[in-house]
Amino acid sequence: MRHLIILNHQPDIPPFMVSQILYAKDHYGRVSYVNTRRPVNASLFDACENVSFHYPGRLGRIAASVVACLRFFGPMNLKQAWAQIREQGLDFSYLKQLFLFLASDACTRPLAGRLIRQGTGTDSVTVLSTWFGACAVTAARLKRRWPQIRAFSMAHSFEILVSRNRFLPYLFNPFKFNYLDGVVFIAEKMREAYFEGVGKLDPACRDKTHVCYLGSYKDPDTLNPQPSDVFHICTCSRVIPLKRLDLLCKALRNWKGGRIRWTHLGDGEMMDTLRSLSEETMRENPNVEIVLKGQQANDEVKAFYASVPIDLFCNLSTIEGLPISIMEAVSYGIPVMATNVGGTSEIVDSGIGVLLDADINAERVRDALLSFSQLPEIRKALMREAAYARWQDRFDAQKNLSHFFELIQ
Repeated sequence: MRHLIILNHQPDIPPFMVSQILYAKDHYGRVSYVNTRRPVNASLFDACENVSFHYPGRLGRIAASVVACLRFFGPMNLKQAWAQIREQGLDFSYLKQLFLFLASDACTRPLAGRLIRQGTGTDSVTVLSTWFGACAVTAARLKRRWPQIRAFSMAHSFEILVSRNRFLPYLFNPFKFNYLDGVVFIAEKMREAYFEGVGKLDPACRDKTHVCYLGSYKDPDTLNPQPSDVFHICTCSRVIPLKRLDLLCKALRNWKGGRIRWTHLGDGEMMDTLRSLSEETMRENPNVEIVLKGQQANDEVKAFYASVPIDLFCNLSTIEGLPISIMEAVSYGIPVMATNVGGTSEIVDSGIGVLLDADINAERVRDALLSFSQLPEIRKALMREAAYARWQDRFDAQKNLSHFFELIQ
């Protein structure tokens, strides 16, 4: 029997992993999700008899913290810590990160090891780490203990970029590559950014890496309705600083391109600020309408794309991996304007929209919106066709998941 063991440490199952579990349950005899605590959305799989969840209780987490403290003084950990101190200076933030890696491992490795022992000799076991961080360390340790299993890790954005975590070069990188069978990056640009940032790795490590786009699901027969008389732009993201939604507000204050509507889907820590900026923008410019719909379930987002005409999807992030939000937009034939960060250029180009420099201001955003709105209708129609074709060719989750699981198996 084929057995897939998934490792994670987040409070919920991320959307991309929900898709992977739904695919895996039909292709594996058992799917075991091992986490540091019960995921808040585990009930999504209550009806799946071959999907199970494994996590320590409160006492187990306390015990894991004690174990992590003891392991902190192991030779490999002391060597990493000394290298960080020697090159960057003593920083307790690094020591905290190292401890969290060890605590996560102490929580999940005993549970995963028990599952492997239960099927030794009969099961074909594949261990999959959701992120190339603490869970990947656990997957590597499991592979070292049971060489007969397959062990892989995914690699996204925040956990592989030195620009987001300067301590990354001192967090088990050689160890993970030494034991894992492979590392699957979500975009070519993210793989390049990781190796450029970490450095000091054996060139052979790259031979263990692969690129596989995540993709998105949808009804293939459903496309966004034809645009109406009002130029309608849409954003879908958390309302946090790195998404730079305030730039759109500032850009629209001096908008002189006729009526425009901006709909935002999503919530976050800066929602009150965005609401105030939006109200101020609409007071200053009567041609602007801003609709903040707040948090939306994924089904609600897709229903919106399927029923409301949208001229342009916008993403002005300072940092990205390869945004699923953009994949979902193009899957409905919606052109995209996005900043050239992370792997975004692997989905957005002049054929399906506008690729902006990462370093932008409100004036540049306004000019780009105006230029797009003034394109001939035939050009916009061709972009809509090309956007949907791009999704079909590269970002259809059903096709990509099939490739991904063939790879790790």
